Amino acid sequence: MSILASLMGVMSESGGQDNTPDAISWTISDGQTPRSTSDETVSGIYDTINLYYEADVTPASASFAVAYRIDSGTWVYLNEGSANTLTVANNETLGWRIYALSEDCGVTINVKNASDGNAAIDTFSVNLTVPVLP
Repeated sequence: MSILASLMGVMSESGGQDNTPDAISWTISDGQTPRSTSDETVSGIYDTINLYYEADVTPASASFAVAYRIDSGTWVYLNEGSANTLTVANNETLGWRIYALSEDCGVTINVKNASDGNAAIDTFSVNLTVPVLP
């Protein structure tokens, strides 16, 4: 690793490329399912990183689903856990959509960076209501 690259923070201590993005903060509002976050730009990385999420739901009996989109594209469902990642490149936007499937619920999403030792990226929460059919 060159001294200049090291001083500029372009390369990690292990000699790899920068895989820690600049701070990201998704916003989402409570309401009727589904609810979407803001689309936020992933920046400050050299190439691509792999992200995943972990979730908590209240009540525990509630079923929910999570989807993501890159650059305002098509929503793609993603299962929870580090075995299920999405790949995002520098300066792409990423948004999340949360669906309540069985009952009203509160969902907390913890987004993590599998490319950076499972470092936390952001946490956001939403309260979802399921429409009542006539």
